[in-house]
Amino acid sequence: MCKSVSCAILPESAGLRTFSFESCTSALDEMWSLIEENSAAHGDSVICHVQTRGRGQMGRQWFSPSGNLYAAWYIPSVESILKKELLPLVIGLSLKRALAEFGFQLSIKWPNDLIYNETKIGGILIEDKQGAQVAGIGLNLCSCPKPAQMREFSIVPAGSLGLDRNTVDVNVFWSELVKYLYSSYIYILCNFSLIDFIREINLNMWLIGEKVRVDSSNGVNYGVFSGIGQCGEILLINEHGEQGIEHKVSSGTISRLIQD
Repeated sequence: MCKSVSCAILPESAGLRTFSFESCTSALDEMWSLIEENSAAHGDSVICHVQTRGRGQMGRQWFSPSGNLYAAWYIPSVESILKKELLPLVIGLSLKRALAEFGFQLSIKWPNDLIYNETKIGGILIEDKQGAQVAGIGLNLCSCPKPAQMREFSIVPAGSLGLDRNTVDVNVFWSELVKYLYSSYIYILCNFSLIDFIREINLNMWLIGEKVRVDSSNGVNYGVFSGIGQCGEILLINEHGEQGIEHKVSSGTISRLIQD
């Protein structure tokens, strides 16, 4: 852990603060410390320019060199009819919409990754402790891991948004991005019905309508990715006759099915 080197109210976002760290174990660790100290409010965020122990899904290491974005966002508490199981996808859609304001058109890889030009450029990790929820957000702004630094059998090659390391200011980029993230998140929760959300998320999912493979702890499933279910599960159709047989998978890793 380390001391905060800056803390400022974001322009035009009264009450949303960003705590900026030059180096730390992870942005998530710092945010949880601030929450435990009652020093953070909903909507506040942490960014770390270098993480020494950044983490991703299932505790995997998140490669964290300087120049990219490593943030933790204290998720605002908002009443909504959308189920809590949908939260990772709500954050994903909110972030996708926020990045569109910068001209980047992304897709969401179920359940929590961001795809740009058929490469993985970011990921989201939701952590929940005693009712508080924090979203860890990693975005490859300028660089990405080399193949040797990726875990074995990675589904999608790593990529970046292609920003210039010499000109991008990560603090400024995040201060603008988090405003769009916040407004998109609030809008979705306050205005979308469950049907609205499912329709919108399905329009933005990577590989939807394609033949896919889903690896989970219960085995391997194959089928056509037909959409997202009401609790965030993936829906697969195995094509047996005209009607097809639908399968639901709650967790796992999706990949494009490459047939010989």
